[in-house]
Amino acid sequence: MKRIGKLLLAAVLVVCSVCGGFVGCTPKTKKAQLFVGVYDGGVGTQWAYNLKQKFEERYADVQFDGAEEAGVVVEIVPKKQQYDRGPLIANIQSGNEKSDIYYTADANHYDFYRQGVCADITTYLNEKVYNDNGEFVGAGGTKSILDKMDPYYVRSFRQSDGKYFAVPFEDSLTGFVYDHDLFASRGWLGRWGASHTEMYPQTVDEFFSMLELAYQGGVIPLTYAPYDAGFYTFAIIDAITAQYEGVDDFNEYWCYYGGENGKDYTFAAGTFTADELEGYEVSKNDASGQTVKITEENAYLLTQMTGRRVAVDFAERLFGQNLRYIDGNTKSMTQSFSETQSTFVMSGITSGKQPIGMIVEGEWWENEARQAFEDSRSKGEQYGYGKRDFRYMPLPKFDGQKEEGTVIGCHNAGSTCFISEKSAHKDLAALWLQFSLSESALEAFTLETGCQQGYKFDLSEQQQNSLTKFSKNVYDIKHGNTNMKVGRITARCDFAANNALHLNQNMKSSDTATDTESVVFNVIKDSGCSTDEIMNRFKHAYNKAAWLTEYNAYKGV
Repeated sequence: MKRIGKLLLAAVLVVCSVCGGFVGCTPKTKKAQLFVGVYDGGVGTQWAYNLKQKFEERYADVQFDGAEEAGVVVEIVPKKQQYDRGPLIANIQSGNEKSDIYYTADANHYDFYRQGVCADITTYLNEKVYNDNGEFVGAGGTKSILDKMDPYYVRSFRQSDGKYFAVPFEDSLTGFVYDHDLFASRGWLGRWGASHTEMYPQTVDEFFSMLELAYQGGVIPLTYAPYDAGFYTFAIIDAITAQYEGVDDFNEYWCYYGGENGKDYTFAAGTFTADELEGYEVSKNDASGQTVKITEENAYLLTQMTGRRVAVDFAERLFGQNLRYIDGNTKSMTQSFSETQSTFVMSGITSGKQPIGMIVEGEWWENEARQAFEDSRSKGEQYGYGKRDFRYMPLPKFDGQKEEGTVIGCHNAGSTCFISEKSAHKDLAALWLQFSLSESALEAFTLETGCQQGYKFDLSEQQQNSLTKFSKNVYDIKHGNTNMKVGRITARCDFAANNALHLNQNMKSSDTATDTESVVFNVIKDSGCSTDEIMNRFKHAYNKAAWLTEYNAYKGV
């Protein structure tokens, strides 16, 4: 097969000092080589090995420039903590990490870009290398990666100068996962309250009636991984906020600080004093509310937006009543995500263990918990991987919300894939990237992992039927087959990307808060803080002076 253009012309043999991040090795082949660093987390690495085989087969007869023999050898380099943002940046800069392309679990691609470890891939993303069906054809195609990418990511990964240095990898929902089999067997579906006609709770009161119904029925309503709470629970806080404010508006405020020309926001009356609003454009400040034009200079005010208060109030109510609705293991702050997954999977089928109704988790959890399902299979084949019916529980509706339906958070909202700036094989890495985002490759990724990437693709009916029930539920949500809207809310404008106080998921609950202490769920659980106290903590941590310090530094003042 021929590859027209510079991609094949520039591909060269990896030098002997590079072996997937290891120094001092010798070349294994006279073919072209490519080293692919893959975060070994929730989605695993098998998808990468499957892709490696197809890529090598496709280019088995291609003579790459610089290689002595035709073909290419792809080396998958699986690691975990080493591919966290901080260590990975440091090791690429020092030369201890030498893979050509990386898949990380970190959604903050801005830091990779700012630290200069990402190559400019704008040209590759604009190349028309796919046919109308989204399959990779190389030169002469009609679609590019940017054409296939979800519009949210097209914007969020684009720098202010129009360039791209990374692309999204996982696109992971995070929310309340419930055991549908358990709820159905107890006859609980549709028994929440006044509505009686809907499967799921429609109001906040009905949601808590559901929790009480479970509690009274001998079921632990909810568990989550307290140690990793920032990684899971805050997506719910963001989803509630976005549902109340409207996803598009929330994005514009939270991620882009009101946009280029600023954007009016109406706070509840009395949220701020006149002194706190001094110097800003205020069109209304009376008993009906306080309308302020939000800009980069005053975006810290958004910590007090009404939707945030609604979300914190929900969390305060959930963790009230002495943690009546929460698994006792969650109270300790020591249980890891894997332990929590195992506890949830084995609950109700292990002698003496109460069943658990829901877990706060991401769409990767079922794949990540395969060992737990292997253990549960010993209790019966019906408990093995893919046999049980898990689904995302829609959030209830909140009085005054802007969205018509409900919103589910997307925690990762673009975990990052990038080509190393230090790679001598950028064109070959880009060829791999383009190949990996074909329609068939995206389908294969989902069929293997149950998860999805941030690109457009469609599974056939037969393929959908081969998914686990949980993965099918995720697929339906992503493809608009439910009343749940995905809230992807980790994008940032340039200032946000360079602002230590950026309004991220782990919002500071105090000036000195650790990541764990930043999480509303934990702050309430550990200190019993009320909604008012939490909101005041936000106001104190995100104060005018601290914000302007960041703003002026960004502006070079």
